[in-house]
Amino acid sequence: MPPAWVWGSFAVLVLGMLLSAWGNHSAETLYQGIKITVIGLCCCIAWRLAAGLGWGARVSVLRGIVAAVVLVFLASKAAPSGYYIALGAAGREGSFLAWPGVIWKAGAFLMPLFLADMLVRPRYWIANGLAAAGCIFLVLIDGSRTGVLVLGLMILACGLLLAWRRDWAALSGARPALLLCIPALFVLLLLSTGIGYLSHGAAVLHPAERSRAGGVFGGHAEALMETAVDPIATSRLGSGDPQRVRLLEYGIDRAADCLPLGCGFGSTAMDPGYGIPMQVHNAYLGVLADFGVLGLLGMLGFIVAAVLPIRRVLARGAGGSWDAYFVAASAGAALAYLASLMLHTFSSEMSEWAYLIVMLAFAWLPAMQGSGAAGSGAAGQLGCYERRHSRWYEYVLLGGPFQIVAGLLAVAVLPAFLGWGGAFWRQMDPARINTLLAVGLSFLLITLTLRRLGQFSGGVFIAHIAPVVTTVFLVAFAVLFFSRGAYSRPVLLMAYAATLVWCYGACFVGGKYRRRKLAVVPLGETWSIQPRRNMEVRRLAAPDLAGVRYDAVVADLEAEGLAPYWERFLAQCILSHIPVFHVRQMRENLTGRVEIEHLSENDVGALLPSPLYSVCKRLIDIAGVLVVVPVAVPLMLLTALAVRLDSPGPALFVQSRVGLGGRDFRIFKFRSMTVGAESNGARLACKDDGRITRVGHFIRNTRLDELPQLWNVLKGDMSLIGPRPEQREFVDRFDAEIPFYIYRHVVRPGITGWAQVMQGYAGDADATRVKIQHDFYYIKHFSLWLDILIVFKTVRIVLTGWGAR
Repeated sequence: MPPAWVWGSFAVLVLGMLLSAWGNHSAETLYQGIKITVIGLCCCIAWRLAAGLGWGARVSVLRGIVAAVVLVFLASKAAPSGYYIALGAAGREGSFLAWPGVIWKAGAFLMPLFLADMLVRPRYWIANGLAAAGCIFLVLIDGSRTGVLVLGLMILACGLLLAWRRDWAALSGARPALLLCIPALFVLLLLSTGIGYLSHGAAVLHPAERSRAGGVFGGHAEALMETAVDPIATSRLGSGDPQRVRLLEYGIDRAADCLPLGCGFGSTAMDPGYGIPMQVHNAYLGVLADFGVLGLLGMLGFIVAAVLPIRRVLARGAGGSWDAYFVAASAGAALAYLASLMLHTFSSEMSEWAYLIVMLAFAWLPAMQGSGAAGSGAAGQLGCYERRHSRWYEYVLLGGPFQIVAGLLAVAVLPAFLGWGGAFWRQMDPARINTLLAVGLSFLLITLTLRRLGQFSGGVFIAHIAPVVTTVFLVAFAVLFFSRGAYSRPVLLMAYAATLVWCYGACFVGGKYRRRKLAVVPLGETWSIQPRRNMEVRRLAAPDLAGVRYDAVVADLEAEGLAPYWERFLAQCILSHIPVFHVRQMRENLTGRVEIEHLSENDVGALLPSPLYSVCKRLIDIAGVLVVVPVAVPLMLLTALAVRLDSPGPALFVQSRVGLGGRDFRIFKFRSMTVGAESNGARLACKDDGRITRVGHFIRNTRLDELPQLWNVLKGDMSLIGPRPEQREFVDRFDAEIPFYIYRHVVRPGITGWAQVMQGYAGDADATRVKIQHDFYYIKHFSLWLDILIVFKTVRIVLTGWGAR
């Protein structure tokens, strides 16, 4: 997964575009937002693909790209008219695959990697020298002033890094490649000139060919030939561009007028004197005008994502490892691309973003398998095993980005096609825009929620599909309904049905691939890891995976019989990127409990709940109570009446319980037992307890007896979700019998909790010991996603009455 700065920047940028599309009812802005979303998914794919390659393989791929662009350009010059592109008197050249204004980027932004490879791997001096010559050639034929500036700054930065590290031996090793670059560049310029003259010189001599030769941009044959035989766009490199100043002034005025949400894509377009409308040549200003403040924050986030790897390299000091050159080159190229956007328009084309995606991926991924770099030594070698689902096509097909794209086509595009016709995108009115936005955002939220909930249920989420999908679509419908926004109800309902079919289909079809395959080291307590319906367990007879691909390896790292050869085997698995789990960690994941018998100081420290979510949870509690009060109050009145009519005594039962920080508070419940049930002392309820009244049985099974505790939640004594509070007498007893028992008071007690939905009622010390393990698991994984899972499980328990006494 990309680092948080990268995917967070994509998320903020897309959110700004979606809000701008919604505020301006702009279908074009929505379309651009979808394109950027796809680009973000491609960024995730690039991370996965690059993760399996070393620096040597990465640089080899880039060499192939530069060679392909150069060869296609030279071939286009010799091809019939239409394949070779020239911008007339400006002197800019390109081809049908890389137009003028784009072709230079393949040279300027890939050049730093070749310079780094010259320093690190001097034995590849021929390949790197030719690649560097190709990069300079592409910049010169395009005549890009920005490209020349980027190249100069990249070479200067490389020299400064070299001087800072005092690595003069690396510079000496790079000398052959640098010397080869000069004659190779000269040969490329001669080839370009010769091919241009032979292919287009006849257009001047034969008038019949003039219109065809100069017909691409409406120029003359003489101008086309002059461009084709000029190896360097000298006229453009030596001239200025005053029209950009007019665009910049207009863009500033538009940005000021369009705050805070922006005016939609293309709001800065004007004719600066070229006869065609153009957008402001400053991507950041254009994004601010088009997509508002959020759009600009997203773009600035990419700058931070490019700076952080450089900061990491500098923090290593002058004696850092060899891959510092590659990381600095990649991050520097990404930063150079972002700086070049100060002089260019904002684009959502993959041909523009591909350079940034690749360079950020390289900058955040250190050297991996097959690097082949000098000086890497044994540390650069990976293990001989292969992790399950680690091949590139498995990464792509089973990865989240591909599944999201395919899912959006199934749940958003297909219902739109059925409801609005085959060309629905040609008439994007506010109703269609709002509907597609609601469906797309709902599907993304559903996918994220199901993945998160699966982490707390052993990877099984089929039981959560219907409630999650229904809840999210109900919220989307409520937002559209109460905001009085136009939307298409039939398409929204079809999208709801399509989402259910997609999620259940993915669950059944992909069950085989999601079924985990674990290799277990047969020592210590690993006998407790047994096969399950969604998990295959194989016990190893020897320290070798025998060619089988596994998801993870489980071992008892504290076992006395863990011999050195087993330890080397585990280290080899880690180097092969196969996770190695301690048996206790795996049991925790499978059972939803944290074992308390062998907690160490570090384990206790890891159980501290998040302070930030504690504050957010308190706000959620208050909001949740206010939302359910209109429904809860009538139920409470009916319940109180039933309790009074069923048996003598008050409707409410007030008792002292222990809450946050071990402090006592008064809890309110509907009375479910006879008056004086605890006159002989407090004792836990048991099955078929004679103290429970007839109405008491019903309100206990349906949990209606807990409704008065909403008042405790408002007061701050309790939370909606948390460990159940106990009486002081029980707390003192269990504290003496169960280690770390009082640690459960580090969070507010709740009306429902993880132990209640996983175990039910605890009637003795042994059951309470298991209950505490569930409480510790809740505290350790204290998060919004676990609370959502508890809510869904609580609804199921209320409907079935499971676990009540």
